[in-house]
Amino acid sequence: MVRVACAGLVLLLASLPVGADTEPRWTLHTSLLTHHFHPQPYHTENQQLVALEYHLRPQQMRSVGGASFRNTFDQRSYYLYVSRRYNHPEWPVYARVTGGLLYGYRGDFRRRVPLNQGGFSPGIVPMVGVQVSRFQSELVLFGLAGVMVKVGISF
Repeated sequence: MVRVACAGLVLLLASLPVGADTEPRWTLHTSLLTHHFHPQPYHTENQQLVALEYHLRPQQMRSVGGASFRNTFDQRSYYLYVSRRYNHPEWPVYARVTGGLLYGYRGDFRRRVPLNQGGFSPGIVPMVGVQVSRFQSELVLFGLAGVMVKVGISF
């Protein structure tokens, strides 16, 4: 049901006009695929990620955002971050890094992320992506644990 609602929202956002004199200020992301480098039976491969970003300075590619997702151990987790994007001068590809505050690795899994105190820890997430018009896809590296493929739409 959540995926159907997200698909409907993406179609609605894709139909919104973007003027030639304005750049999109928001981006909505969701996860499509997750792969753990060393999978275990208790790992979840369905992160149910939903993220929303606000582009502070579109020309300088700086943004702030927040994400909600299921971590590797199927715990609801949250990530508040700032982001910097580095575009290739000729191709529609880019590198991006986020840094922020992660919450959600609790209980027996609290030691699975560095510097975790009461479920809170710092986070740094690198990624590479491709953007065509308002649509983008990113390959996200989450620590040494694995990779995720995300898609997004700017509006």
